[in-house]
Amino acid sequence: MQIKTPTMLLCFDDCYIDEWYNHLQFFDDHNMRVSFYVTKIRDIRSVNHGWDKLREIKARGHTIGYHGMGHLRAGACVADMGCAAFLAQEIQPGLRILKEEGFENIQHYCYPYGNRTEASDHCLWQRFRTLRRGGRPFILSVEQFMGQRIIGTKHFGKGIDGADEGYKRLILGTVQSNSIICGYMHQPMPRRLEMLASFKQLHFLPMSVLDGGTQ
Repeated sequence: MQIKTPTMLLCFDDCYIDEWYNHLQFFDDHNMRVSFYVTKIRDIRSVNHGWDKLREIKARGHTIGYHGMGHLRAGACVADMGCAAFLAQEIQPGLRILKEEGFENIQHYCYPYGNRTEASDHCLWQRFRTLRRGGRPFILSVEQFMGQRIIGTKHFGKGIDGADEGYKRLILGTVQSNSIICGYMHQPMPRRLEMLASFKQLHFLPMSVLDGGTQ
């Protein structure tokens, strides 16, 4: 998959599988390929046809990323228990379950609560191609972006008054500079998605553009 600019890497976090699944037609209609970072892995079985829905999400061309087995604060946990114990408790069990359900070679991780340190970065790079954090987003050229392993992400899910105009200015700047930006929500927000889709020059690509499209 080739990166075309301007591009938004749009991500959705947590375990809102029904809500994500119910927006698949919208994503298809607007040629959006996005990324879904799942957590609370054992809870997926409690969702009606949860694993089947997640497999359908992947089959539609979207990336499945990882948000931790139990949504723990990675930076604090690595500091408290060390890297090996953190990987054994929070990373490997969920990835094993995902693999059993057909989701292999997951390359992309999102920090719960944005809680990260240099030590947690080096720990998680043992297993993942990219690490998503919160805070200010990067607005980068293709050349700059391809070298990134820590991806800055703007929260596009806030519903506060006046937020839409700020988001529009940010996307307009991305389009005008022919750049790449990463943003995230939790549950899809129809009004916000319609606003993003209104930028006809903007491409929406999944994180798998960075790993050959394996997920």
